[in-house]
Amino acid sequence: MPIFIIWLLIPWALDIWLTVMLADTLDISAWFFFVMPALAGFVLLAWEWRRIQTYWQTLRRFEGGSLWALLGSIRRVLAAFLLILPGIGSACIGVLLLLFGCGATTTDFSSRHQTSPPYRERYPRDSSSAETIEGEFRRTDDR
Repeated sequence: MPIFIIWLLIPWALDIWLTVMLADTLDISAWFFFVMPALAGFVLLAWEWRRIQTYWQTLRRFEGGSLWALLGSIRRVLAAFLLILPGIGSACIGVLLLLFGCGATTTDFSSRHQTSPPYRERYPRDSSSAETIEGEFRRTDDR
C-alpha cells in the first residue's frame, strides 16, 4: 500500500519541482505560480457551485433540464480543483479542460427555464375542438 501512495505522490512532487524550476528560470517568485491559479480556481469553483445547484434541481424536478449542462459544469469544477492544486502542470491540465471541454453553455439553459415548466402552464380549452366527453346521452326530439 505505501508503494501505491508513493506512485501517486511522484507526479505531484515533480510538478512542484517543475514549477519552482520554471519560476527560477523566469526570475519570478514561485508563489506567483502557486497563488494565482489557486485564486482563479476558487473563483471558478464558487461560480460553478451555484450553476450545479440550479442544474441538479432542474433535473431532479423533471423540468426538462439538460444532463449535458450538468456534465459540462462538473468538468469545470474538476478544472477548478486542478487549478487549486499547487503546480504548473495541474494548472495547465485545468486550463486545457476549460478550453477543450464539451458541454452545454449556461445561457442555453437559463434562457429556456425563465418561464414556468410546461406541465404547470394552463392551456385554455377551445370549445370548437372535437373533444370526446364521456357520459350518458339521451336524444330528445323537440321538433
